[in-house]
Amino acid sequence: MKNGAQREAKDSSRSRCTVPPMSADNDVPRRDTIPAMTAAAAEQFGDLVAIIDGDTTLTFAELYDEARTFGAAVVASGIEPGDRVSI
Repeated sequence: MKNGAQREAKDSSRSRCTVPPMSADNDVPRRDTIPAMTAAAAEQFGDLVAIIDGDTTLTFAELYDEARTFGAAVVASGIEPGDRVSI
């Protein structure tokens, strides 16, 4: 098999999470974006630990707050949709 075929075969064996798309009238929140999934995890798992790095831990709620703070700083710096950003 060539690399592409191997990758496709490997990918097809993974279980996939399916997310319903936003409804036509936009009243159902999207759950298929990183911000939406982070918000949903913060709401559902709030005080549970999401990340451990050495002695530092972040709960799902803290991770969501950190991500929103970082996102706001990126927007405030003038970065716009479509701009390339290295993290």
